[in-house]
Amino acid sequence: MSDISLRTIDLADYETVWTWSLDREFCLANGWTTDLSSDALCDWWRRCVEHPPDNLLRFGIVYRRRMVGYVDLVFMGDGSAELGIAIGESGLWGRGIGSEAIRCTMRCAQSTKGITVFTAETHEANPRAQALLRGTGFRETGRSGQERYRGEWSSLIQYRCAFN
Repeated sequence: MSDISLRTIDLADYETVWTWSLDREFCLANGWTTDLSSDALCDWWRRCVEHPPDNLLRFGIVYRRRMVGYVDLVFMGDGSAELGIAIGESGLWGRGIGSEAIRCTMRCAQSTKGITVFTAETHEANPRAQALLRGTGFRETGRSGQERYRGEWSSLIQYRCAFN
């Protein structure tokens, strides 16, 4: 899918992020607070853009020239990084955008940061995310912990993908 690219996020993306926050399915699937005020969301986005943690990189996922989601890499300092992804428009789910964004992120992190091991985690109650991870080369490594997902408790599944 050649319509996918990654780019740095910025404050001008707020309007797009605001639109995502109005999509209840997106919020439930990604642990976002539903019905968050515009001011609270704007404050959160400003912190994401201007004051990210030192070990976090967040890229906007661009599809057909517009930002439709984001991908996170948390660097672990040992040649590994934890990967997270969110497609902001639930109407675009299942179209291969996430798969291509993950592959692009992993290639970039490998070539520019020397990352050879990627980890990820998702909920047992989220078969869509499980399929996404398996389809991009991740293998289940364990099940540990629980978290609320879509308002219910769900076990967490850990994944790993290594480049040789």
